[in-house]
Amino acid sequence: MSKQLSDIGLPPAQGERFLFQCALWIATGQYLEPTSTVARSLPLEQQESSLIAAAFRERVVPLVAEFSHVHQLEIDPDFATISRVLGVSMKAMFKHISPVVQALRESGIDVMILKGADLALTTYPPHVPRMMHDIDILVKPADVTRTRSVFSDHGFIQGEFDRHQLKIVPYELREREALEAEHYELASFRKLLRLPSLDEYAARIEKYLPLFYAFFVTQRQVYYSVKCDVHVNVSRKLALDDMWYKPRQIQLPFGRSAFAQSPADLFWFLATRLYYETMSTASVRLLQFSDVLSVAKTYHREIDWQRIQDIAGRYKLHASLFYVFSLVNNFIDGAVPHEVIEFCNPERKGVPKHNDFGDLAPTLFRITPATDRRT
Repeated sequence: MSKQLSDIGLPPAQGERFLFQCALWIATGQYLEPTSTVARSLPLEQQESSLIAAAFRERVVPLVAEFSHVHQLEIDPDFATISRVLGVSMKAMFKHISPVVQALRESGIDVMILKGADLALTTYPPHVPRMMHDIDILVKPADVTRTRSVFSDHGFIQGEFDRHQLKIVPYELREREALEAEHYELASFRKLLRLPSLDEYAARIEKYLPLFYAFFVTQRQVYYSVKCDVHVNVSRKLALDDMWYKPRQIQLPFGRSAFAQSPADLFWFLATRLYYETMSTASVRLLQFSDVLSVAKTYHREIDWQRIQDIAGRYKLHASLFYVFSLVNNFIDGAVPHEVIEFCNPERKGVPKHNDFGDLAPTLFRITPATDRRT
């Protein structure tokens, strides 16, 4: 028997709370307690019509689709449709980028899978696509020229998708150089694909998936532009040795393998990114918070906590890690050792007061925290 959203203790007006419940459950298997503060009520029909827009904004459409399916909730069927479409596009990304990674490795180039692509393969359920519009990889600066050549050999072009000409238009040399000047990644590599299996969803793709998600529909035929961003670092402030510190091996689809960040480096990097992007934009970042929770749930027993303390000290990340780690432990009890959280506590004597913008919970959840996490 199907249930309405309110049947699981979530008032219809609590749309953002429902989205967070979906993300929390996918990442950790946990449920929220019913909220004691109910926002101004909205008709269920109006709430559901706005829910998919909010889910797109927070990039959690597939998470909502899976949670609703498992819990037999009545929800807009477009959630399931878009989840299927994103599943096909994610498979296409890996299908066309995995051989490039293999060719790079066979030519002696170390390749690291970064961020969302890593998480999609290792911390999220394999049948639940993670919303992302590209794959990020890392190579070493000395390997950039050979990397360009390998991508070109596999049909990728450094350029922009031109929807009028229906092709990838290469950047002019000066344009490419300008894009790459003073930056830590190359101009994007793209490859245009025809995806006939998605033609039946052409109307929904046109409605929901703008060019940002690299889909284009013409005469009810669906095209998709695979995009790969090649980094030589993820921050100008980060030493290369720290990016390549004790990488782990992960398995790519179609039988390939690649490096990925160590569990410790993946955790602190995602936690720090969540903190700074949340506080700098004053916006909800549900997918990024789900990413952090999924890493904590998957890897907390493997994380080198001394490594995280060393990184916190080296780059003055105490405050950002303190607030995020404290929040993680609210949802996954004991995931982060108490002594690590206390080491990062910005109120501890001797800890640098660097980029301490306060608790991110009020912005992340649009609430007022009941207690100060530093006490």
